Amino acid sequence: MGGRIDDVSSGIIRLLLRVVKFVVVPIGLLLAGYLIIGPMVSDYLNKSDAANSPGGKAIENADSGG
Repeated sequence: MGGRIDDVSSGIIRLLLRVVKFVVVPIGLLLAGYLIIGPMVSDYLNKSDAANSPGGKAIENADSGG
């Protein structure tokens, strides 16, 4: 009877490892991509928004000093 309990527990552990592999790894990759690419995208969007807004060019010129 002890053998069956070990088989069941090892099956549960295998299932958990499979879930971890297929859930945690993609989430980790998405999070890493978000942390790496997110700041670049937001910086790019902020620059394009500032250039497109009516007062954006004046603000950019004031920031550059003159």
